[in-house]
Amino acid sequence: FVLYALVVLSIQIAVAFNTDGYCKAERTEIHPFFVALFVMHQLVPACILVMPVYFTVCKFAREEQKFEVVLERERSLVVAKEHVLGALMPKSVAEQMSEAFSLGERLSVIADSYRETSVLFLYLVGYDQLSLRHTPEQVVSWVKAVFAAFDEVMEVTESALKLETFHDFYFIVSGCPQYQKNHAEVCVSAAMKMLHAAREIQRPDGVRTLVKIGISSGSLCAGVIGDDSPRFTCFGDTVNMASRMASTSHSCTIDDPCVHASRAAAKLLSTWSLDQLGLALSRKGKGTDVKGKG
Repeated sequence: FVLYALVVLSIQIAVAFNTDGYCKAERTEIHPFFVALFVMHQLVPACILVMPVYFTVCKFAREEQKFEVVLERERSLVVAKEHVLGALMPKSVAEQMSEAFSLGERLSVIADSYRETSVLFLYLVGYDQLSLRHTPEQVVSWVKAVFAAFDEVMEVTESALKLETFHDFYFIVSGCPQYQKNHAEVCVSAAMKMLHAAREIQRPDGVRTLVKIGISSGSLCAGVIGDDSPRFTCFGDTVNMASRMASTSHSCTIDDPCVHASRAAAKLLSTWSLDQLGLALSRKGKGTDVKGKG
């Protein structure tokens, strides 16, 4: 193809040289064949020198294209990893982990204690019984729908953090790792929104979803656990108390709201904030005995 192009080019140049405009001075006739040979003699060595450079440039262009594809793939993986980290843990902790990963450093221990926090536990009522009476697909679809509705609530609740879901419970915290002044009120507000969301979802047996909610306030410890599958989690007496508050609460819906709060959480809830949510503090009988706490 290259030789054919050179021959055509040479003939065109020869024809141009053979015109009156180029040969007017001496009025001589030059055969196009000889002009073509002359042009070929001049161009072929130049092409022989240029072709290796051309092939080298093409090779580098292909390598650069492959590099761009690999680089774009790496960027996509980094974005996906950051998205997963952001979904599993707070933004500040995720950024710290991403920086360590990008530098190829071993992840150091990430842990701290927090003095002013509130923890909310929410249990789905009837989960164990429904698991025995209905198919796995029905139970999983129900739990998935309920937790997805709770996730939507958490997306608009910036001052609280979803920590974990497991089987039949949903676990959130406020005041950790970012300080939040009204952390107890934030948890109660989130609880009411979750009651609204649960009301719209039916269980596999056709009954509206019922929940048990418990809240406790106080200090706790938090940190990243695990290397291969790191998770940000909280632990301590406040977490245990919130779990017990939920397990000893009675079933509630938006028509009969009830948030079982520990004494520490109740002290932080103002009458005004509870009025805004349509709630009021009350103590039935002598209270609830909690194992290990009286």
